[in-house]
Amino acid sequence: MADPSGQGTIANAIAQRKIERALMRLEVTFAECASIVVYDVDEQTASWRYDPRGGKEAIHIGPAVAALDVPSIEMVMRHELLHRSMYHGFGEDYAHHELANLTLDVCINRLLFEAYPDPMRSMSTALYPTESKKTPVALADCSADPAGLTPELGEIWLRIWQRNSDGSFAQLRVPSLYFRLVKLLEGGTLGRFRPFCKFHDVPKVPGEVPRRVIGAVAAEINRRLPRGSDLGRQLSDYSVVPASIGTSDVEAFLQRTRARRLATTTASKILAPLTREIRVQPYPAFPTRLGLVYMLCGITDALGLYWNREIANSGARLGA
Repeated sequence: MADPSGQGTIANAIAQRKIERALMRLEVTFAECASIVVYDVDEQTASWRYDPRGGKEAIHIGPAVAALDVPSIEMVMRHELLHRSMYHGFGEDYAHHELANLTLDVCINRLLFEAYPDPMRSMSTALYPTESKKTPVALADCSADPAGLTPELGEIWLRIWQRNSDGSFAQLRVPSLYFRLVKLLEGGTLGRFRPFCKFHDVPKVPGEVPRRVIGAVAAEINRRLPRGSDLGRQLSDYSVVPASIGTSDVEAFLQRTRARRLATTTASKILAPLTREIRVQPYPAFPTRLGLVYMLCGITDALGLYWNREIANSGARLGA
């Protein structure tokens, strides 16, 4: 039924504008906003949908998310983009769909909380309904009260969200969390829950725009975690997008340096047989200028010999 007052249309426009503002905080241009997100009044929270006719995918955002402030919507967007990059990579290794989805929800929210503690706390307080704070979904909610959960879930919640005396978090192992939830499910103590994120027949690898934004999200997390993140590095193993998560710029530089050193060492061993101090050889290796002239003039073909440079003292090096 049409809205004669036009209030519904105005509300939808305001919601769409808030979502676009949140997306542009992720370094997304205004033109890309129209293709990567859709405001959907029929969506409960957020989901990924794929249109095979146009080959496009988008995040569908419902009114519950659109009603949040812009920084909180930004956190939801960051969560959705990271979850998209790991959805297939994690789900293909762990068979239980709902528990794999919940495990990623928990780990991604913890990673975002490490980088954005205040916005994540604000988002969780406003978004997660009261009834979800007594279900397994509360494990992904940093604002939940562990006293309202079963003893088993309360213990897991404290492991996820409680800081150590030095302000750090306990290590969170992604596969261990999944299998612990599986054990609770098999024992009949997990309880029913509705996943926060939903995916509707999306392809394994995200499209060009989501891939670029996922890379920007990962880079921003790295900037906010100068010492890196063990959890982020674990999650990177499941990403189907080539984006480093939880690795600081210093760590990335050291990794590149180690890789170049290894390549140089390996190249030296492979090319060692060519570093003999012989100027005339029956095969080409490193021709001198005279050798090049002889090759161009046909003398080399007649003699079957090649004049090569002495390279024993220069060594072999690979990598720039």
